[in-house]
Amino acid sequence: MPEDRIYLSLGSNLGQREKFLKSALEKIKASHKVVLKKISPVYETEPVGFSDQDRFLNIAVEVKSSLTPEELMGFLEKIEEQIGNKAEFKNGPREIDIDILLYGKQAYESEKLKVPHPGLPKREFALRPLLDLDPFIADPTTNMPYSAYLKRIKGEKDVSIKREINLGIWE
Repeated sequence: MPEDRIYLSLGSNLGQREKFLKSALEKIKASHKVVLKKISPVYETEPVGFSDQDRFLNIAVEVKSSLTPEELMGFLEKIEEQIGNKAEFKNGPREIDIDILLYGKQAYESEKLKVPHPGLPKREFALRPLLDLDPFIADPTTNMPYSAYLKRIKGEKDVSIKREINLGIWE
């Protein structure tokens, strides 16, 4: 497997949010295609875009994989389908949403996927858990530390840490 660190964002705001996050993590962990390395604390966050919906639980995870960015996205979309990603419109409520934030230090773009995730510099709900995993990580396209992006937007949305939630996948 490559040494590149890959970072994913997971979020849920429908039903049993903790259960959906845990289920996604278990599916990632059980795969021989992806190795789960680290999990951030859980954050409860205001929705972005469409605000008339329940709050999200968000985490970031570090993984390693020999899959290409496109293959990894396909793998993650299958997990979303199994759990029930039923967002009926952009930024709508969903059981689980999984995005690739970073794929090592490389940029990747296709019709279906753009990495680094284009929304990352503007999304505190993704930046804070990512920076918990690596406080010194920088945007591979600009070399700007993600901590600088966070300083620009911090407090625009309510993002609160929920350390007491135990996703229990290491047990």
